[in-house]
Order: sequence, then structure tokens, then C-alpha cells
Amino acid sequence: MFTNRHYLFPRTNKTIRIPWSKLGWIVGASLGLALLWWYRQPAGAFLAFLQDREAVTVYLHQLGVVGPLVLVFLLALQVVLGSISGQILLIAAGYVYGFWPAFWLNLLTIVGTSQLVFGLARWWGRPLVTRAVPAAILNKWMPLAEQKGMGFFCLAFMTPIVPGDFLNYVAGLTPLSGWRFAVANVCGRVPSILLFTLIGSTGVQLTPTLLAGFLVVGLLALVAWAWFVRRQSVCTS
Repeated sequence: MFTNRHYLFPRTNKTIRIPWSKLGWIVGASLGLALLWWYRQPAGAFLAFLQDREAVTVYLHQLGVVGPLVLVFLLALQVVLGSISGQILLIAAGYVYGFWPAFWLNLLTIVGTSQLVFGLARWWGRPLVTRAVPAAILNKWMPLAEQKGMGFFCLAFMTPIVPGDFLNYVAGLTPLSGWRFAVANVCGRVPSILLFTLIGSTGVQLTPTLLAGFLVVGLLALVAWAWFVRRQSVCTS
């Protein structure tokens, strides 16, 4: 009666492969969305806190010796997320800790975290970048980043209209080496870190003269940026 069981249920040498990597991404994304929804109100309050200089300053003062570690965490977090402005943190650091300690703390944290993000993007590739960077930003800046190299990132980090923290991810997809990205990272970020740390440490007020000077420097950076992009476009055409 059971002699034809192999005919009814034929054997096969094919193995069923479970897409564990895709399954892991789905599970991780689902858990992340669930946690984000569950803690949406505290998360919103935390993002609002990062934009309030007085609140950040008072909080760092209250922490005492632990304050620098918290500041490092907050600065690193805003670099990783990319969508949070870090100027408030730079100013607060200068106000609480003084110019030189705050300057080196800000610079080393931002540059170090940027290099870490660059390395992660280089290691994990496009699957990570497409999840961390909005599609509009990636599609807009990826072609330029691939063609222009180190000079592109140096000028991009100096120019406020360019989303610098998202470019850390974009750089990981380009042929640019890690040390060349580090040079562009330092050279491009020093001016803004210097400025905002100085404002926090000395209480510099944006007088009309100082504001005009900043505008001139910004315009010169934009002109250099436009010249660089146009020159590279002509060379590659």
C-alpha cells in the first residue's frame, strides 16, 4: 500500500535557503519602528532639547566631570543621524569648558565620528547608506562626490548649504581613501568648529561688522565651490 510513497512524495536534493540577512533587516527595522513609535514623545522632547542652547548649557553644568562624556555622545549622535544641527552643542561646549578644551573636544569628536561613519559605509556599502541618507540627497550629491574627490568634500564641509554629515555616508561609496577623506574632513570642518566654539567661549555677539565679515567669507566659499564644480565638469566633459 505504501510502495509508491516515493512517487507521491518525490525526493529532491534542493535545499531551502532562508534569507537570514533580509529577515534580520526586516526584524530590525520593525523593532526600530516600533520603539520609535513607542518613545515618540520622549524622542521629540530630546530633539527639541538639542536645539535649545540654554537647556544644553545648564544640563552640562549640572553634570560636572561627566559633562564632557555626555557632550561627546551628543556630538557623535548628531553626526550619525545627520539631520540634527550641531551648532548649539558647539556653542554650549565653548561656553561651559572654554575655548581650547571645547575646540579640541568638538573637533576630535566630530572628525572621529565622521571617519567612523565613513568606515561603516565603506564596510556595509549601499544597503546602509540608502537607509541612513535620504534618497534626494544621495541622488543629488553622489555623482559629484564620485567625480570630484577630496576637494569636493573639503569645500562641501565648509559650505553650509551642503548636508555635511550625510556626506560621511556618501564618501564611503566613493573610491576616496580613508586618509584623504580625513584630510578633507579636518580642513573642511575646522573653520565652522572654530567659529562656533569661539562664539560660545567669548560670548561674541554678531555685530553688523562681524556678520558682514562672515557673509563675505561665506560668499567666497560659495564662489570657490561653484568654480571648483564647474572646472571639474569642464574637465570631465
